[in-house]
Amino acid sequence: MIKLGAKSENIIAHIGPMIHKESYQVQDDFYSNFINQDIKYLKFFSKQDNNDGYLFDLSMFLYEKIKNHNVKKIHKSTVNTYENKQYSSYRRSCHLKESECGRNISLVVIN
Repeated sequence: MIKLGAKSENIIAHIGPMIHKESYQVQDDFYSNFINQDIKYLKFFSKQDNNDGYLFDLSMFLYEKIKNHNVKKIHKSTVNTYENKQYSSYRRSCHLKESECGRNISLVVIN
């Protein structure tokens, strides 16, 4: 958007409902692949107490990615789609052995 002439001070970003860190457990391969891209990504992970993988903070990762483009107005949803049954969650569906997980949608609006 900025490359096309948008001013970062006019951009408002909304990070919608998604899985939150306390529900987003990942294994060593995900962790390794991620931090191999940039060692600074370590801050988005915390080791599980049971030593079985890591918790990943997707919301904060996205927040920082957007912030790095000088976007000042960023709103984050507090809804954890894994815990809130009003939203679809592939991970929750897998854990509950459900046959269908439904779908969520993301939008980009340029006004």
